[in-house]
Amino acid sequence: MGKKFIKSVFVVLSLVVLFSLFACEKRETFEPEIKGVQSQMTAYTGDVFDFMAGITATDKYGKDVTDKVKYYTAAPMNEKGELIQSGEYSVRYELEINGVVLTQEYAMLKVIFKKPDVITDNMIFNGDFSSGYTDPFVLSQFENGTGTFGVENEELYVNITNIAAAQASPRVDYNDLQLDPDKFYEVRFDARANVPRWLHIQIGQLIDSAPWFYSVDPIERYFHLDTTMQTFSFRFQPSTKEGADMTKISLLFEFGKMKDEAILTTCFLDNIVMQEVDSLGEDTTPPTITAPSGEFIAYVGEKLNVPVTAYDDFDKDITDRLEVSGDEIPVDENGLLTTEGVYTLIYKVKDTAGNEATATVTVKVNPPRQFADPDNILGTITDESLYKESGIAEETDAEANPYKLVIWYDMGGWIGAPSNAVYAIEDGVLKITMTQPAGSTWFATQLFYYSLPVKDGGTYALTFKLNSSKAGKITVNDTVVDVVEGMNEIKVKVTVAPEAQFPEKIQFGTSSNNPNMGDCEVEISDVKASPWEDEGDEEPEYADPENILGTVTDESLYQESGIAEEKVAQENPYKLVIWYDMGGWA
Repeated sequence: MGKKFIKSVFVVLSLVVLFSLFACEKRETFEPEIKGVQSQMTAYTGDVFDFMAGITATDKYGKDVTDKVKYYTAAPMNEKGELIQSGEYSVRYELEINGVVLTQEYAMLKVIFKKPDVITDNMIFNGDFSSGYTDPFVLSQFENGTGTFGVENEELYVNITNIAAAQASPRVDYNDLQLDPDKFYEVRFDARANVPRWLHIQIGQLIDSAPWFYSVDPIERYFHLDTTMQTFSFRFQPSTKEGADMTKISLLFEFGKMKDEAILTTCFLDNIVMQEVDSLGEDTTPPTITAPSGEFIAYVGEKLNVPVTAYDDFDKDITDRLEVSGDEIPVDENGLLTTEGVYTLIYKVKDTAGNEATATVTVKVNPPRQFADPDNILGTITDESLYKESGIAEETDAEANPYKLVIWYDMGGWIGAPSNAVYAIEDGVLKITMTQPAGSTWFATQLFYYSLPVKDGGTYALTFKLNSSKAGKITVNDTVVDVVEGMNEIKVKVTVAPEAQFPEKIQFGTSSNNPNMGDCEVEISDVKASPWEDEGDEEPEYADPENILGTVTDESLYQESGIAEEKVAQENPYKLVIWYDMGGWA
């Protein structure tokens, strides 16, 4: 019995030693990790967003410790956990065990405003700003007009920090209104300013290219703000004259330079209302005269044709009622201008209700206009052709100085790092040495060159030689051109309207997805414009009328450059083109 007991004890001790040896073996370890974090997330106002959806975590032994993950964000939420303000907000995830943060991950949450389904006579949501937030109003800043905005004491404030030369910026926008051109509408709002100033309102469709805006209310709407809150209102019937899409209308409150004032102050808006009404009411608003600002340039030997129109909210287009007075401008028996000088014309118009408007236009009559030599439209580049007045210059300088080569480069780093250019003309050859960092914009270096006006216009071939130190892509008069290292013979088609200048515009890059050429040296020579001749008699290709959009296949995606512009889709039929906002434009 004693031997059995001793044997049992021995077995037990052996097992203990064995387990101890196993326990002493080193366990495999890992880096603690948070998994499933998306760098970009999207949600809508009103959503209860699950920040932990798809998130897991493991500790250094690979054990699931998801319950130890915490997240932190400044995204505004109400007591129900609903997101209540649009914007972009960072989200930080932390894995914390025993009071120690072992790892972190970061994400961005983009909250998009979603208008609640609320039926009301007022077409403006949150116009009294009782929510405490700015949605769905947005602040637009462009052309160096800047500001900040927010809600304070249930009023929208706009702190104007810089004013654009144009009256439109900075600006507060209310978008996505839908109007009916057969109905009448009234706009009401309260407004004040810390320093008295003017406010301008426009209503229409914002578009992505020139002319940038289609108005549905051609009447000029100026309102003078005082330091005390005042109520303003006006009525209008949407105009279809400019072709605006009535489902994409914006109400715009503009705080730029107007009436020769550029005042930095803080302005306040409240109780903004737009609603249908049964009529335009009493006609107390003067007509609007649209006329050139600054000097209108005319030429001896040509007819005077000042583009002046008049519009009234009740009577609509009343241009034919305009009366002109002021200086008498001499013309011959054919109505052609005969005498140089500066003249003042006064335009006056009255609507049916007796409201009157006037506008003054200064006309400068220059000597007879010179036109480009039809046999040598772009002239000859010489050592004197470089525009040197200010080192670098704008496209407008090229237009104002025909036959002068104008160089522009991005000294300020508008979108990315700044660029530089050293240039000279030697024996009719323009040499440019460019420094274009990878982070700088595709239009970091540009060349502009304009002729005198081409009297009859026409379609031409712009040709020149380009000797480049590296290969890449450039843009010539909005046409993307492939460049090889060494000599290139460039040819693009250019159409010029009668009496317009022939342009040569080169950007040494193409777009955000085809960036600038980088550091390189180029030589440009033999720049010519000659009548365009179609090459060959090939019949144009047309879409199959029974299958206009073709068939989408695995080959349909335009993948040459990742993302691309709309014009790339136009130039490449039956290719699907994707564009997304890599640059954070808005």
